[in-house]
Amino acid sequence: MRLLKLGIQGDSLFSDSSFVIDLYATDRVLADDSRSPVEVTRVGNIPSLYSLNLLGIGGVNASGKTTLLKLLLFSLAALQGRYIARGVGPEITAFPACLEKSFSVQSIFWSGGGLYYLKSHFELFDEGDGVAARITDEELWRRKKGRLPKKQLATFGDFRSHCELIATRSGESSLSQDVLHALGDGVSIARTVMDSETNVRTRVGGLASGTLPTAIVQAFDPSVEHLIWNDEADVYRLKFKGRPERSVSKAAASRMLSAGTVVGTELVSNAIEVLREGSYLVVDEIENNLNKTLVETILDLFASPVTNPRGALLVFTTHYPELLDTLHRKDNLCLLVRDQECKTSVIKYSSRMHRIENKKSEVLLSNLIRGTNPSYPLVRGLRDYVKEEVRG
Repeated sequence: MRLLKLGIQGDSLFSDSSFVIDLYATDRVLADDSRSPVEVTRVGNIPSLYSLNLLGIGGVNASGKTTLLKLLLFSLAALQGRYIARGVGPEITAFPACLEKSFSVQSIFWSGGGLYYLKSHFELFDEGDGVAARITDEELWRRKKGRLPKKQLATFGDFRSHCELIATRSGESSLSQDVLHALGDGVSIARTVMDSETNVRTRVGGLASGTLPTAIVQAFDPSVEHLIWNDEADVYRLKFKGRPERSVSKAAASRMLSAGTVVGTELVSNAIEVLREGSYLVVDEIENNLNKTLVETILDLFASPVTNPRGALLVFTTHYPELLDTLHRKDNLCLLVRDQECKTSVIKYSSRMHRIENKKSEVLLSNLIRGTNPSYPLVRGLRDYVKEEVRG
């Protein structure tokens, strides 16, 4: 399964309570010296249609980056027919605060050799110990056979006009009552066309389970000789250079290792699984506790067809524009900017900047795309306040 386009309607944090993100290449795709496309993967056998391998999301504080990731995780889970009534298990512990009681999700996706459009309506409701969601209506469309001009993917309406309705929850095209009963109001009708489940991984926090290869651990802490998991004793065998080996619990090992080592080994372990499967890795604030060079190395693993032969996608947020210079394309960066009413718009970098030679970090730090850098008057106000407080 490949998610190509996602739209959310019903989150008041965003301008017009909505946003759209593209997960396919809208710009021209060029091959590297090995004649393989970089940072993208062809979708099935469809000419000129490529899914992104990297999607960076930047923006100032409190612009909605984490909210966007939560809604992406929710949508990926719903799309694959997972039970979504209580969110998405460990990946999303609560629905975003600004999500309205009734909201909808639109998606264009590829599965089993076909292209589909799905629109799902959800309703939030109180369920004793928290907020839950149920599906109130859905419609599933399949694209008719024929050549696919990329411009058809520009809007959901354009794409749907080349599709045929194949399933709904009500009306003439509704699924059988037996199928609807089996799905209930917590499982999407998209499940009926999914060829297989695509795993979605995210940062949980904590030491990755199992024995960690030395090559991974030493990239973050060269003083560690090995970190081997003992299933029978339920402990790690941890050895630092020049020190005797110790048997310690997972919690103790996490305390003995640096925060960067714990975060980094979990991130790389997840990345390896995702690269093997060709699935999704979603990471908020990817730079947390990590050296810039190591983060760039992880991004490169997803960019290269050598280490990413199955088209895995890493979606990440960052506060550091310099990391975004690692992205070689213009269409795999989304910027979240807030207006005077504190409403957020999701802007594709390539829609504002047309020259690939421009360094993304310089563009953002110079505020060439307005709203990508903190407001100078507000920063000055903070400095003046602190100065007065310190001086008394």
